[in-house]
Amino acid sequence: MKQSIKEPCRSAFALSLSSRRVIFAVVLVGIYVRLALAFFPGFPDTDEFVRMVRIVQNTGLGSIVRWRSVEGFPLYPPAFIYQACIASEAINKLSRQPAAHPEAVITSWPRLGVRVVPVGCDILTAVLLYLALARIGRQTLGAWAASVYLFNPGVVANSALWNFDSIPSFLMLLSLLSCGLAFEKPKYAWLTAGSAVCALAFCVKLQAGMFVPVVGAFVLLTRQARVVVRTILAFCLVMVLAYAPFLLQGNWEYLRRVFFVSFAHAPLTHINAYNAWALWFQVPVSTQVLGVSLGNIGRIAYLASLAFAVHALFTKKPANATQQDATRRFAIFGAYLCIAPFVLLTQMHERYLATAIPLAVLAGYLDKRVMVIGIGFSITYALNILTVGISFWKPWGILSQASQYFEPIRLLIIVNRLFCSLLNVALFIWLTLRLRGLLATSPPEDMPRSIQSTSAAP
Repeated sequence: MKQSIKEPCRSAFALSLSSRRVIFAVVLVGIYVRLALAFFPGFPDTDEFVRMVRIVQNTGLGSIVRWRSVEGFPLYPPAFIYQACIASEAINKLSRQPAAHPEAVITSWPRLGVRVVPVGCDILTAVLLYLALARIGRQTLGAWAASVYLFNPGVVANSALWNFDSIPSFLMLLSLLSCGLAFEKPKYAWLTAGSAVCALAFCVKLQAGMFVPVVGAFVLLTRQARVVVRTILAFCLVMVLAYAPFLLQGNWEYLRRVFFVSFAHAPLTHINAYNAWALWFQVPVSTQVLGVSLGNIGRIAYLASLAFAVHALFTKKPANATQQDATRRFAIFGAYLCIAPFVLLTQMHERYLATAIPLAVLAGYLDKRVMVIGIGFSITYALNILTVGISFWKPWGILSQASQYFEPIRLLIIVNRLFCSLLNVALFIWLTLRLRGLLATSPPEDMPRSIQSTSAAP
């Protein structure tokens, strides 16, 4: 009898040790691949970020408004600027690079400076995915989830060659897991932490604003006024601290270019995004259909999906779920509301799906019924990013002047856009139709036992 008890314990220990070795190897390979690519030029925006950092280093934080001022280009929120400047300064000291003029030649080390934090956040996101599944006894699935995310070609290109979205992606995943813990403990201090992390993500990229309604819904789910006030205060405190240097300077031009120019920039139905609007030609958002602009049509569709999802979260609760089911439900809900703006809103860039990818992957590995969402959007996101990269880099450049292959490649890019856009729309519609059922029922019997207990979920 003793032997029969010890054998499963040894097996579980061996499996745990094996999965830890696997995730360690996955992380090492992920770091190596990204650092190897981080020294290459990559997307043109990287060099612009280097110039942005040099302007701040040479003339101070308030001079950030000089960056792309002639173009009237929108500026990034303060936390994005802070991390780029601090990391660049650290890399310059380690590599003994002198301070350079903004227009000086850009070499590999300055590029690494603006990419090192996004690369690190990619690694941390993979580790979080592993830990989220390992804590419910699914170490092997956790290693798979981390690998699916970490070696997605689109994710690799975004952090190592473009350095845009992995920071808010990590922070939004961390915020969601904090909110899940708040209901699993239960200890609502975790909600305050989740709200603060969400605010930090919003201070890195404005696109993280799509996650504010998600955290807001989790907070309202407590139905406790004290918790609501505390989380709002935490959110506002982080925002004030992040913007304090610009507020104290009275740098209203910076605030204008962050909050107003950003939303008015490139007023077109789609900007390389594979979504519902990419199924047709690129037209101005002011174009009207039945007296309503296309921009407003997108906003109405998004707000309808937001109301639908929040209603489903509040009214659909599994009868036989434990408190540990909160993270699964929250992951599905969060993924849906991060996918919705990308698919439905106008003016979407290809990168704006990035923050939904870790949430969709987590949801798929917590509930196999939505695995198709995690895998499907991971594939279309990779194709979207790589297609844009090919358009930038033009690997056929030597042949493009006279070669017969240039037009077929261009046609292939158009077909790829239509196919991936249709797939994204179809996946979103499928998730919309099944959302209420997914939130109202427990996962199948073959999911972790800790998710299939009999106590009530939040």
